[in-house]
Amino acid sequence: MAHWREPILRMVRPWKIYPRTSVAVLSAVLVWSLWLLYSYAATDSFHGKPLRQWALQAAAGDAQAASVLKAMGPKAVPGLIKMLDYRDPAWRRAGWSLAQRLPRRYQQRLWNQLGSPDADRMQQAAVRSLGILGPVAASAVPKLEQVMRDNRWGLRWEAAKALGHIGEASLRPLVQALTDTDVEVRHAAAFALGEAGTNAEIAVPQLIHSLADTNEQVRASAGYSLTQVGLGAVPLLFEAVEHQGGPARQLARQALDRLSTSVPRALPILLKRAGDPAPEVRRQALLTLGLWHFPKRPVLEALIQALKDPAPEVRSAAATSLGRIGRLAKPGVPELRRLTEDSDASVRLAARASLARLEEGLP
Repeated sequence: MAHWREPILRMVRPWKIYPRTSVAVLSAVLVWSLWLLYSYAATDSFHGKPLRQWALQAAAGDAQAASVLKAMGPKAVPGLIKMLDYRDPAWRRAGWSLAQRLPRRYQQRLWNQLGSPDADRMQQAAVRSLGILGPVAASAVPKLEQVMRDNRWGLRWEAAKALGHIGEASLRPLVQALTDTDVEVRHAAAFALGEAGTNAEIAVPQLIHSLADTNEQVRASAGYSLTQVGLGAVPLLFEAVEHQGGPARQLARQALDRLSTSVPRALPILLKRAGDPAPEVRRQALLTLGLWHFPKRPVLEALIQALKDPAPEVRSAAATSLGRIGRLAKPGVPELRRLTEDSDASVRLAARASLARLEEGLP
């Protein structure tokens, strides 16, 4: 007997022995499959089409479909999350399994009847659509975090990019993924943080650490993402150039070279950030002002003013940057001398170090 007939006979035999039970089981499977298909096709309709159709079109690059998804906004997110759990009906999966054991002349006929699997296509479309929605899809972050560790490389990469497009709400899982044991997960996370742009500033220390990753692709993606973060990455990039070696130092220098093209446009932004309500933002801005060759007068005024900041970390940053400016920082010397008696040890240390550098060139 041909080997392909045996699975068919095994499927038919219970029908002969238990016909009523078999009919009931088949009916239940059909009802469940029809309900599953209906639940995906008939819910979350918009402009006369189900959500999944808009998602499939948007994922294929249809600009109109992407606009429709954005118009749906947060309302589209639950349906897209449901699409991530889509599985092809059991009867179709059984049919595909059977087709593999049939002679070739019958395989194509059965495939034509069953159609190709939908699960991968649906899940890819859902992930890309969540990325298109961006920050309003924040509620999908836990699910995308799971998908980022899927064994299908393409799907996990798309999930990481979607997390990057969602932005602030997704930074925690992306930063955690930078230390994952799976190199592909680390690579995807390092790249995705660049998709988050300036929102990923809090990830800069971890990205700097990834410049020394054992994998070349992870290192390269971390360097790319640091340039996408922008000015907020500059102080730690300079530190990496000064204190690290090997590929990490080279990549940090390359990132700084790419960022240096934005120097003329950066000054107004940095001066504004030097007065930001958040001390950490002020600190980073002041350190960056002292690292690049900006016009001296506005920079000098901002740094001297910051020496009186109520936050010690800001005073310390201002003192450090004055020391880097050189002789033109002479107007700040009296205030630096006052800070050598500051109540905070880090401020005293920064003021003394800068004074030592400045007084070497002062009359």
